[in-house]
Amino acid sequence: LLTGLVFCGNCGRALESGTDMRHVKTGKGNAWRYYRCRGQRLEEGVCQHTQRINARKLEQYVMHTVMDKIAPRIWSSHG
Repeated sequence: LLTGLVFCGNCGRALESGTDMRHVKTGKGNAWRYYRCRGQRLEEGVCQHTQRINARKLEQYVMHTVMDKIAPRIWSSHG
């Protein structure tokens, strides 16, 4: 959803999405979606930001931030 639209705060490269399979005690796998800096994957060691960011949380944050910015304009244009 956000690949190429959000950027690493450390090196400025675009974040890319990925998926890992996590196994829970029931033995069933759960897909865990995340974003990470392309600089870390493509150019190992270039970017020091090695953490993966939970995709659901980042997408919700971006959606809320965008809505907070555009909602007043939408409501004022229909007033």
